[in-house]
Amino acid sequence: MAQDVDAETLAQVKIGFIGADLSNLVNRAKLIASIDESATVISKSHFKKAKNFISLGPERDLVMSEEEKQRTAYHEAGHAVVALATPGSFPVYQATIVPHSNYLGLVISSPEKDINHMSLNMLENRIDMALGGFLAEEIKYGYKNISTGASSDLKIVNEIAKIIVSSGFGERTGFLQPLENPSNCSQLAKQNFEDDMTDIMEESRRRAKDILVKHETAWKAIAEALIQYENLSKEQLEEIFKNNS
Repeated sequence: MAQDVDAETLAQVKIGFIGADLSNLVNRAKLIASIDESATVISKSHFKKAKNFISLGPERDLVMSEEEKQRTAYHEAGHAVVALATPGSFPVYQATIVPHSNYLGLVISSPEKDINHMSLNMLENRIDMALGGFLAEEIKYGYKNISTGASSDLKIVNEIAKIIVSSGFGERTGFLQPLENPSNCSQLAKQNFEDDMTDIMEESRRRAKDILVKHETAWKAIAEALIQYENLSKEQLEEIFKNNS
């Protein structure tokens, strides 16, 4: 094992893994190191590739145009900057524009320890981060030029907003849960539920957009670094953000 492999940091990134997952991770890292002709030990980079393989699937041999690569970089940088600039947001461990399975790019953010229940603040932070990519494309390319790649983020946003309202945080809905049994509630109750979801998402949209505008220099710097290097670590992301904020 290389000296740059820190067990504590590795454990934080692997929150949620059970014993079999960890065994699979080590075996995959060992396999990746074995076919790396320049390697004499299993390094941090081998573990990172192993984690990506398990979580994201294998890398896709996909050639992206320069335009698509730039769009992906600015989209992912939007996610990263919103998370980095939001107090209490889960740490960002990696940003990549290397295609994996169904993803052209991805930002990996996770808690530092196991969490069984999410607070309202945590849920709102997740929505803000998820909207960061959509809004980054809007600022960079204009509303009508946002790509369909943002659709998966919007599904996550809607799911979290529904959880927030279902947990009693809706201003109109309160403790009423009309979607649990729609046939037994009024149309107004269902409309209030949807209106509460819309308000939550619109408030998040404003917060995330304000962050991207305020930290535009850092956002663009991370995007350009992604275009150049394709992968950025937690330390690299934090350094770029700090130096450009």
